[in-house]
Amino acid sequence: MVESTLQPSRFAVVVSGKSRQGSKGGEIVEDFPTPPLWIEETGSPQEMERAIHRAIEDAVEVLFVGGGDGTIRLAAEQLVGSDIVLAILPLGTGNSLAREIGIPLSIPEAIDFHLNQSVRKSIDVAFANDNMFVTVATIGLTAAIVENLEAKNKKVLGRLAYFPALLSAIRFRTAFTIQIESKAGNFRGRVWQFVAANTRLHGGPFQTTENAAIDDGKVSIYVVKKRGPWDLFKFGLALAGSRHTELDSTWAIDAETATVTLSKARKVILDGDPTYMRQISFRSNLKGLLVSAAPSSISDQQRSP
Repeated sequence: MVESTLQPSRFAVVVSGKSRQGSKGGEIVEDFPTPPLWIEETGSPQEMERAIHRAIEDAVEVLFVGGGDGTIRLAAEQLVGSDIVLAILPLGTGNSLAREIGIPLSIPEAIDFHLNQSVRKSIDVAFANDNMFVTVATIGLTAAIVENLEAKNKKVLGRLAYFPALLSAIRFRTAFTIQIESKAGNFRGRVWQFVAANTRLHGGPFQTTENAAIDDGKVSIYVVKKRGPWDLFKFGLALAGSRHTELDSTWAIDAETATVTLSKARKVILDGDPTYMRQISFRSNLKGLLVSAAPSSISDQQRSP
């Protein structure tokens, strides 16, 4: 990763009012020791896009973006390849990318971290066909969990809202046929879940594959094979301890590119946002996005002896 100290003289702030803690947008500016050039609270993806374009036109050095993983993906789509550093203010439920690169989840602490402790780093972004994502693309159980998540529960319960959504997803689980082709390995069979991650972590604290990293130019993929309910339970226990890829019921690879074919178009969740696809080409854009991150990120720690 490319590193240099983050000390912006020109920065702006944009906050998604749709995120779990988006109502805090008006309070955030008070946590900055010096005022930003401007702060905008947006209520739609279109407003978010306009705010980010404004940041590009104003040639800000650092853009603070407050929201969940979907908001961060929207910002990254427009900032990838630019010289603007993305500084995440974690206002969502999972905040997967923020956790990955060592950003505190408290907003005052996150602001202090970005201004005084972080460095700028280059991280990968990934693509599912022409759709960019920064954390994870999922099909199956995870898609059902997102579908069953209720906005009011996310606002009140935060990450605890995943538990009733998970129980509902398991109860009404549906297996599907998938074919995966890559130089790293091939798979065909019936599965409960498919995960393709740009990051080492997904769903918050859960590791994707043993060698996954956010700056290796690879997409980390695993599937949970269709077996009995007991195997799903064992998978859940193993996932909590990052041992799920050791199970016979799990197949995993890390690949620069991979082609996924489904028997029919299915719901694919990209960083929390749904779309439908049948054939998907996955690839990684090596170190295409500048972010404000901890000097020693999770990816760095993973590679340390």
